[in-house]
Amino acid sequence: ETMSCIEIGARIGATARILADKFGVWVTAMERDGELALLGMERSVAAGAQKKVPVQQYDPLAPDFRKKYFNVVYSFGEMFTVNKKDTFLLKLTESLREQGQLLITDYVVTGKASESSENYRKWMATEEEKPYPWTADRYKEILGKLRFDIRIAKDETELHVHQIKTAWMTLVSELQTSGLDPDFIAFLEEDMEMWMNRVKMLENGELAYYRFYATHD
Repeated sequence: ETMSCIEIGARIGATARILADKFGVWVTAMERDGELALLGMERSVAAGAQKKVPVQQYDPLAPDFRKKYFNVVYSFGEMFTVNKKDTFLLKLTESLREQGQLLITDYVVTGKASESSENYRKWMATEEEKPYPWTADRYKEILGKLRFDIRIAKDETELHVHQIKTAWMTLVSELQTSGLDPDFIAFLEEDMEMWMNRVKMLENGELAYYRFYATHD
């Protein structure tokens, strides 16, 4: 209950509120989309968690995080859309207390990736935010320069693809049972196209999904 975390890419703060409720941690949930951040804060207020889980908008190109305040920094599949990640990771590092922890799962490009390939172009075109992906080795290099001790750097692609497919099958099944709203279907088609292109990249080996866990000295 004395631990403070910061989540990057919190959306409406659902994960942050679950962690706060289950473990008692304090989570500052950061989201770049202003509308989502506002909605997330409204949800936190409704849950009586506005102090425990504030949801705030942030600018990835001008990050402003409290220095030496957080015990843990975490992000799930969001960092690949952050440009100038070197600077961003430096700011996150500066926000950590002594012996701080970092957990990032993210999409990384592999040696098979080719910007001229059809799959790559489709993937780039359908993402909600423009990707600026690193390789796994680039992550390791920069985290090392920031004096992180990397405990885990693991390829979780197979598990991630399984989770994506399972989630979509579950959603489609539930929608078929409850009925389909035409406006929602139009939105769903765009979203499904984005996820299909991600999966193609993951399955052909141009893209991988990595989990990094590191501690700072």
